Amino acid sequence: MMKNSNSPTFIFLLTILATSQCFVTVTAQNLIAQVCKKTPLDSLCRSILQSGSRTSQGDLKGLSLIATNASQARATRLSKYIDSIVKDNPKAKDALKMCRETYKIIARDLAPFAFNALQTNDKKAAAEVMSTVVVTAKECKLSLKQKPQAVLQKQWDQLKNEANTMYKSVVVNESIIKMLLLS
Repeated sequence: MMKNSNSPTFIFLLTILATSQCFVTVTAQNLIAQVCKKTPLDSLCRSILQSGSRTSQGDLKGLSLIATNASQARATRLSKYIDSIVKDNPKAKDALKMCRETYKIIARDLAPFAFNALQTNDKKAAAEVMSTVVVTAKECKLSLKQKPQAVLQKQWDQLKNEANTMYKSVVVNESIIKMLLLS
């Protein structure tokens, strides 16, 4: 015989379930706040981590995985954006070659390596790779000082903005992984 869904037991269990879900969310938000305060870019950090999977937000390792996944996704988008600029403006190919290759390597090789290292608890390897990502992202950002004539100003401004955000994102990512390394 099936119990009525309005029974006190059912309502009690439903209340406990709802309360526990709220607690997990509040706890994850508290962890994100604590971690992000220790990074150089608190606001960007919160944005990155809050966009990640709720199931991964329970510990520092999960937050490191979210940040690394976000770095890979951003590098992929940026690489595709540069491809579209080069497609529209083939004369810009040489000027954008270094950044184009840098973001492809980050998306295809470095970020996945760091992600796998984190999953296997090789925090040192993940930190070393993310340090390399920071250096290469900074080099690319700095290389975008002079706009090639073939590139439209609007595209150039967006590219510089995205490269700057990419650099800041990987700095946050590296910072979180270093916290994990020290824990």
